[in-house]
Amino acid sequence: MIIDTGGRKGRALLMLLVCAAAALPFLAVKFAPVTDLPQQVSQLRLLAEASGDPASPYTVEWLAPNHLSYALLGLCWALFSPLAVGRIALCLTAFIFFAGVHHLAMIRNRPVSSAILSSAFFFGPSLYWGFYGFLLGFPMFLFFVSEVAGEDFEKRPFGEKTALGFALWGLLLFSHSLWFAAGLLWFGLRLIFFREKRRFALPLAIGILPFALFAGYWYLKLRDSGFESPSKMAVMPWERLAPSWFAEWSLGGLEGWFEPVFLVLVLIWIIAGLWQARGEIRKRVDPELLLPAGLFLLAALLLPYVSSNTTLFAQRWLSPALVLLLLGLPAPSIKPLAGTALALAAFASLALFTTIAWKEVEKNEYSGLEEVLAALPDNSSVLGLDYLQQSKYLKTQRPFLQTFAYAQAVKGATLSFSFADYANSLVYYSPKRERPWTRQLTWFPQNLKTGDLKYFTHVIAGGTEETHASLRKTGYFEPVTDSGAWRLYRSKLWGSSGEKGE
Repeated sequence: MIIDTGGRKGRALLMLLVCAAAALPFLAVKFAPVTDLPQQVSQLRLLAEASGDPASPYTVEWLAPNHLSYALLGLCWALFSPLAVGRIALCLTAFIFFAGVHHLAMIRNRPVSSAILSSAFFFGPSLYWGFYGFLLGFPMFLFFVSEVAGEDFEKRPFGEKTALGFALWGLLLFSHSLWFAAGLLWFGLRLIFFREKRRFALPLAIGILPFALFAGYWYLKLRDSGFESPSKMAVMPWERLAPSWFAEWSLGGLEGWFEPVFLVLVLIWIIAGLWQARGEIRKRVDPELLLPAGLFLLAALLLPYVSSNTTLFAQRWLSPALVLLLLGLPAPSIKPLAGTALALAAFASLALFTTIAWKEVEKNEYSGLEEVLAALPDNSSVLGLDYLQQSKYLKTQRPFLQTFAYAQAVKGATLSFSFADYANSLVYYSPKRERPWTRQLTWFPQNLKTGDLKYFTHVIAGGTEETHASLRKTGYFEPVTDSGAWRLYRSKLWGSSGEKGE
């Protein structure tokens, strides 16, 4: 069968092939190496508790930015086991991501091969850190661009354009506030660079005001709750121009040779397309897509690494920039089937290597975790200690940081650190809970003090054999499980002062 790579049906079939390949790693493991995944799923457990108990210590913030992803997580919570919820929700998010990329490529008449190749950047830092809302917000932004920059938008009646604009701004804000801000910047820059579009600006501008006011109110509320934190540049903008920086944050998931080779292929693809189109470059590029690509690239280069408790504040923009760059620039002039086959083979290879790496992580670095969850009593209080810190197979800075939070998602445990400690979460402690133990043990387990153990019934610790031997040697950790990288201990000091922690 010959696929019509330019037709609607052909594009849809190829997108389905991309989805099938991308699903492999999510279906091949029980524990996806995604840092925040357990905490995100735990929010659904807390939502169920808060909804069923008016006296619970939690408040549910139903109407707030960044919470659209919980609709998808909630659907998965209703259909799957707690262990599967996070993986399946991420897999579905990937499908929506690909739908946004391929829909935009079709609307803007960009090559399907570019859409396939650019879809690979879903497997970037935002995925491995578990930024569900940000990942879901990108296809919302792409749908926004495809509607606003499409010819059909200009032909719609004024009232229809206004209603559509209102819906699109709402999707951006409730998927992630950063995408709402990105939409505002893109909208403003588009009016500057594409003056002929100004006459269509009013219906879109009308929809901005209520959401901008709501976003401002929400931000002030967060600030009053003490959510803000100092910004950290970490790496200066000129240092980010190094090829190694781009290689680290474009994908940045897998250790080894594959990702650098893949990125070299992408670079060759871009250079070949530009070289072949050098005589008609203005006809072959899409300025509507290059504008947001440039905006996101500048964000990646200029923004701080951390701002207002938001991790990867700058780096998260590089993958979206590359998606739009690939779509906006000309593809190499080769036979459509050959280009499509090459892009599909590259994407499938990335999915395969990702699957292999995730299987190795599960086998070696999540070993013992199933036994830990099986042995943990319901409704325990759990201290999480990540002594593993890094993975041999992944580049993610701290892939196991929140692994202990599976205890809450699966067994309803109370955790030493929870997303409920932050007022921007769907479910949060109100008033804030007391945490008398040492702060930031999630990040710095080496700071553990003996007195911290009296607040917890159990400890979930990840580490080497030497690490576990050292814990046992203290005499304060009673082993419940005794094999694997992850092990469960009973705290011998629990309640020793007559005071039980939350």
